[in-house]
Amino acid sequence: MENDEGIRRPNSRSVDTRTRLIAAAEKLFGERGLNGVTLKEITKEAGQKNESALHYHFGGKPKLVETILRARVEVIDRRRVTLVDEIEREGRQDEPHAIIWAAIEPLAELLE
Repeated sequence: MENDEGIRRPNSRSVDTRTRLIAAAEKLFGERGLNGVTLKEITKEAGQKNESALHYHFGGKPKLVETILRARVEVIDRRRVTLVDEIEREGRQDEPHAIIWAAIEPLAELLE
């Protein structure tokens, strides 16, 4: 599917596949580590019959890992900004404990 400028946009099915691949990879990486999982296993876990789906969407394992990390870092960074804004509104920006808490809390929240 292309827009007026000829730029290819993913259709909803393509986005769905991409999302399932990411979720499957995160699950398997969490269970067995990056090197303990094959692309074939990720594809199977995502319910994809086409074994080249992962290469189509990400180009390979390094780009898949990069995509996952970027998404997670963006979430963590947004939460940190929110916490720092709260600290500033409360006038506590000079409190080292508050700043350290804002840096660590988003990571702890992910573990829950």
